[in-house]
Amino acid sequence: MGSSLKAVILCFLILSVITKPTKSDAEPDCAGVSADLHVCAGFIRNPIGPPPSACCDALRRIESAEATLGIPKTCQCIKSCDADHLDDQLDANVWASLLVGCGNINLGFDLSTNDVC
Repeated sequence: MGSSLKAVILCFLILSVITKPTKSDAEPDCAGVSADLHVCAGFIRNPIGPPPSACCDALRRIESAEATLGIPKTCQCIKSCDADHLDDQLDANVWASLLVGCGNINLGFDLSTNDVC
């Protein structure tokens, strides 16, 4: 095998390793949604009064992320975060008051117990 062919193969191998998509590039995960939802934890646990502005900003970030994640994945992320970290306190009523209290944010799904993401 000639040295120029070896060099081409080596370059191809290096490029294939460098440009290989990472898991986060290929498949969005719930980390960002979970982090944003945690900002609302105080309101979720004690939903009295309007949601804090930081919580509303976090919900707007989730709304923006939904364009990349899609509605089913965003819904699954929120339900998973609620089950894993918020003791299943985010019910349909609290969710509705969050969305309305933050200016009628629309994420395209309900969080009722019967809702399948």
